[in-house]
Amino acid sequence: MINRLIFVVRTLRVPFILMLVVTLSGCATQPTKALRSQVDQMAQFRKRVFVLDFDDDGHLANPAELGTAMAEISETLKHPRPGSQAVRKILVISYGWANNRDDALDTYYGEAMKYLQAEKLLPLKTDSDGTVDFGDWAVLCVSWNSSTSAIGTALKDIIPGDSISDIIATTPSYALFPFTFWSKARLADDIGYGSLNEALTLLIEDTYEQNRFQTPELFLVGHSFGCRILSALTKETLGGIRLAKVHPAGVTKSGDAASYAVPFKYIQNIRGAVFYQPALSELNLPQSEGQTYHFPVVVTESRHDHANGFLYPVGNVLLNSYTFTGTAAIFDRMFPESNNVLAQSGRDVVVLGGSLVWTVAALPVSYVWAQGNLIADRKLNHIGDTLAHLPLVDIPVDALDSALPDKLQPHWGEYNLGFLDLGSGFESAGHMRSVIIGSGVTHPIDPDTALLAVKAGANGCIYVDESSKISHSIISADINYAKPVPEHTVGWIDPVGAHVDYDPAFDLLKAVLELGTK
Repeated sequence: MINRLIFVVRTLRVPFILMLVVTLSGCATQPTKALRSQVDQMAQFRKRVFVLDFDDDGHLANPAELGTAMAEISETLKHPRPGSQAVRKILVISYGWANNRDDALDTYYGEAMKYLQAEKLLPLKTDSDGTVDFGDWAVLCVSWNSSTSAIGTALKDIIPGDSISDIIATTPSYALFPFTFWSKARLADDIGYGSLNEALTLLIEDTYEQNRFQTPELFLVGHSFGCRILSALTKETLGGIRLAKVHPAGVTKSGDAASYAVPFKYIQNIRGAVFYQPALSELNLPQSEGQTYHFPVVVTESRHDHANGFLYPVGNVLLNSYTFTGTAAIFDRMFPESNNVLAQSGRDVVVLGGSLVWTVAALPVSYVWAQGNLIADRKLNHIGDTLAHLPLVDIPVDALDSALPDKLQPHWGEYNLGFLDLGSGFESAGHMRSVIIGSGVTHPIDPDTALLAVKAGANGCIYVDESSKISHSIISADINYAKPVPEHTVGWIDPVGAHVDYDPAFDLLKAVLELGTK
């Protein structure tokens, strides 16, 4: 019996191996068009576009890319190619919420570069080797996992099916939204105040200063939580306390980078910033420090941005993202972090508890102050502002407002939330103007006025009302919330709204980029 079995195996061995080879060759993955497109795009922009990837602890995950950027830029300074220019300007781009690393690569190499080229925002041209030459510019792209798919990712380790995992994870992901919102806000702070700060400082020090070249001009453009990352480069305080001049002696950087933040060494090199629909409060912006800045920070706002208008304050009410980072910073200044795991856990518990207390205490103060200022500014119109944000009630209020002559229109609900405004510490600066304590009440300016202000050399924060442009739904570009019917129907069930519809405001970015030295 055994001999017969051996004979059968020997007889079938060669056909079986041939069948296995054929089968495996048939299953071999063929390069897809999407992959070829990605490779071609990356090769096309490899000289001047670099993607810095940050992990879930806020640390730079691909230092080799930073090294490549330093080497490429240094080469343009020392040995510029014929017809090519030395890199004197650096554009830092950071996109935000709901982007994983794959999404970021597609966005940066596809959409972002397409807009830069189509709008002639940078002097793009093609070299003889097929790569794009950005003139005297280089572009640094910030990649980080800002998606809320942690539960889905965990399930994929257990369930062999991506779609099934995503479906199962949908409900708990939405239920845990406030917590994921806080964690992503905290990660954005850690990247901005920590590793991105260090990476840019290292690049400029080793590429320019050590080789005795003039340091470059810097330009920042972000969207959503990406603005939170970049805003850290523009500030000298964190959580109400001044950033340390140096890292505290004897502490490690294994913990939260934001806790050991130092001011960005080359803040004087920043020529301008554009923050599209930023998922941050005005306290995160440089204007809140009461200082005079030498560069403009253009902030777009839209009342059709439901993510910033609804989801942002909901997340902040449970645990204020600004105060959490501030509490951690103060605690770590007082008690430098230990490498002991038990000590780190205890620290996190104390910081979490302190931030919760801070949130509970700050909410009523922020609300009362905002209401007092808004009522004093709007008087009876404050009631109309409130009614303009209530379902069904908003329809006759909007109709009455539109029926009045232009000079008499009170613009109910266009700039203020009325009694729904929680104050500057809890509302997003990307939705409507909320009031900072002691700053007075101001409204965003129109886009044309903003362009003139930028070109005239205005500095500090410039808030721009882009509601007429940033108004298209993420559900479909055909849904325009600037029109009454979509706004009063689909608008009430769309939690994101026009949050990602920032393309129409690219003229502001062009104006800021043109501030660079000619």
